Amino acid sequence: MKKIWYSITEKYRAYIVCIVLIGALLPIVLNGQIRHFYVDYKNVFGDKYTDAQLFITSRPWISDSLSSYAIDSKFALAIVFPELIRFSTIQNFIEVEALFTLYVQYGALYANFSIGNFQMKPTFAELVEKDAKRLLNNKTANSIDISHTQSSRLERVKRLKSIDWQVIYLVWFVEIMDKKYRHLHFNSITEKLVFYATAYNCGYSHSENYIRAKINIKSFYTALLNASVKYNYAEISLSYFTANTL
Repeated sequence: MKKIWYSITEKYRAYIVCIVLIGALLPIVLNGQIRHFYVDYKNVFGDKYTDAQLFITSRPWISDSLSSYAIDSKFALAIVFPELIRFSTIQNFIEVEALFTLYVQYGALYANFSIGNFQMKPTFAELVEKDAKRLLNNKTANSIDISHTQSSRLERVKRLKSIDWQVIYLVWFVEIMDKKYRHLHFNSITEKLVFYATAYNCGYSHSENYIRAKINIKSFYTALLNASVKYNYAEISLSYFTANTL
């Protein structure tokens, strides 16, 4: 081995050392951030990806609405873009009906499906409504009944069915995250996006350490049942964001 090493010129030995050092330091430098950004998601998801893009471009009012709340529309839509890919009209219809039947009558322990284009669960809406009242003192949020009654749950499912209301929930989510993590310093908008997208996917009520631990986990799939091949949620968000912003 030594003979082979010394047979390599000094110039190329330096190259080899640099490559080894980069390989060793890369996981440290990228700790808590996306480590593998090499997948062509547009090719992976095909028509689902194209349909998700079309959903956004054909509804410019969504971006306008987000901007009217002083929310970066490209940032916010990147957070939910993987959900737009996952959305299925037929599956959504079935799950909405299940919520009307089970969630409304008995609560989230009996049914807690993700519905709507942004794939929001009743428990997510419950938490966002509660935090919007507590942290944002939002007039609209303050008018919502958050009691655990059938009537309040019925109104919540009706809201979740509406894309207008899902946009409002998305606005509140971003504003809540801004309040909750105002002490954090992000080195870039993309680093912030990775953190917010992961929180949206795994549950923003979890601790900062829990969310960071989930950043590089591959758990996203679009199949009805659990899939053998999974992808990184935040990486899909980042891929869409960089393609449309940077």
